[in-house]
Amino acid sequence: MKILLVDDNEEIRSALKEILEIEGYEVRPAANGIEALRLTKKSPPDMIISDVLMPEMDGFKLCHELKESKKFRRIPFIFYTANYTDKKDEDLAMAMGASCFIRKPMMPDKFLDTIRGVIREHKEAELHVPRMPLEEDVELYKMYIERLSQMLDLKIKDLAKERQDLVGAQKALQHSEDRYKILLDTIPHGIQENDLSGVITYGNKAYHVMLDAKENELIGKHIWDVVSQHSERESLKQYLANLLENQPPPSPYHVEDITMEGKKIDVKIDWNYKRDTEGSLTGFIAVITDITNQKKIEQKLKEKVDDLERFYEMAVGRELRMKELKEEIQRLKS
Repeated sequence: MKILLVDDNEEIRSALKEILEIEGYEVRPAANGIEALRLTKKSPPDMIISDVLMPEMDGFKLCHELKESKKFRRIPFIFYTANYTDKKDEDLAMAMGASCFIRKPMMPDKFLDTIRGVIREHKEAELHVPRMPLEEDVELYKMYIERLSQMLDLKIKDLAKERQDLVGAQKALQHSEDRYKILLDTIPHGIQENDLSGVITYGNKAYHVMLDAKENELIGKHIWDVVSQHSERESLKQYLANLLENQPPPSPYHVEDITMEGKKIDVKIDWNYKRDTEGSLTGFIAVITDITNQKKIEQKLKEKVDDLERFYEMAVGRELRMKELKEEIQRLKS
């Protein structure tokens, strides 16, 4: 059985299409009445399920266009809507020849039972067919204009509220982003984000200061552009390729970077993967710490330890030598 599904909301179309196809129905989607009318004339469906208020041609008008046609008037027409549930809407729909008026949301089982009921009535020739075209029924036409006007008023109010909510959400988001940026710029460590190709997509203030760069100067460069040694650049490219292919657990690493002024610095990089809501890898984020001074201090400490060890060896050697001399003097005296 072929069903024409008409709704300007893509998510609703997709959800209903999936429910109906699981039951074995062949479903063709349409985004408005104009498209639905064109598809019907091209290949008449066995049933039409339509929303009410849609751009270009609303569901009431679509129902009217089909029901005044001898060729299409006996096609079962079901309204399925959430926004307009006034009893007058249902009365108008049924007066136009609709087979059923369903209010969203409805559980899938009940929705499918309703569809089966309409199919059964259609087979038994029990579906109502309007007596005359809409324009010839003055009262019905007035009712249509009244209901459509009220629906549009409600839609405008809904859109105005949505816009107000959106503006509020945008302000809240901007405030959150401002606070987030302040926080990142306050952190003394460099924060760097890069995409899967190794291109830097974000760097906080500390990251740019660390590399003697102007604000956002490093954005768009590859992560290996700031590495000092050529061999380390090639190693970093291979390292990135391995991460993309195997995605091992994150582990810190050290590298020697070169600042925009040509100064070499040692950095420690703690990093992690960035993923989208579906878990797909989208890039990397790293916390970068300048450990140049730390390494200098560690080197000085190592040198002091080495000096102490040499002094200790010299002291022990002298003590042994003094002991040997004393023993030699003792032997001479005896």
